[in-house]
Amino acid sequence: MKFNCFLLLSLLFTQFAQAQSAEYSIQLNSGLFSYMGSGAEAKTSINYVVEKETGYTNNPYGSQLAPGIGISLSANRITASKFRIGIEAGYEYMQSRIEIENVFTSNSISANGSSYFIHHFLQATPKIGYRIPIKNMFLDIDAVFEFAMIQKRYDKADVEGEDGKTYSIKRDRDDDIMDQRPGLRISVNYKMYNFYLGYSQGIKNFHEGMLCGGNKTVYSRIIRFGLGYRLNN
Repeated sequence: MKFNCFLLLSLLFTQFAQAQSAEYSIQLNSGLFSYMGSGAEAKTSINYVVEKETGYTNNPYGSQLAPGIGISLSANRITASKFRIGIEAGYEYMQSRIEIENVFTSNSISANGSSYFIHHFLQATPKIGYRIPIKNMFLDIDAVFEFAMIQKRYDKADVEGEDGKTYSIKRDRDDDIMDQRPGLRISVNYKMYNFYLGYSQGIKNFHEGMLCGGNKTVYSRIIRFGLGYRLNN
């Protein structure tokens, strides 16, 4: 069902971009990603198995921001009354960060470092908004709704213990999850270029259905910015 939803949005983008009246562009995206909610934390620990030299982050859902990057294609129609409707599709690499205080082996070892929860997303984003002409520029204000299919995600860390040892872990987590994030974007367009700034916040609770999740909540959030280049006049 999730895959079919994403496929439908991607096909809609293809049809939209083929319309003669469409304005379409390529975008280099960046942002700061983290988690929020009662189940997201700024600090946690690593559980480590010395014999296997592996382990995992006790709570990978970090509330501290970490940078990400992506690339996308965007297609938009602008009406005579300056209303905008469009869709965007692309790939994103995003990560959240959480500070590591301890490494648990057979003992508890104080540690210094961070664990990163790394995500690979395929994303499709319908949007609707309004264009405001300002001299030789345009200001676009769009409401967006991001459909982000997780292709792969894992937590990764290299931390220094007080015993002088480096503890390295990488743990794959469940994927095939669709995150949904409503948000707002503001874009400045000048000639063939545009720069945007935005914010999106997820409505998918990643703790839902977890046996040890209790009543806690975990939602994604992204502060976005990027640069685009229009492909047609």
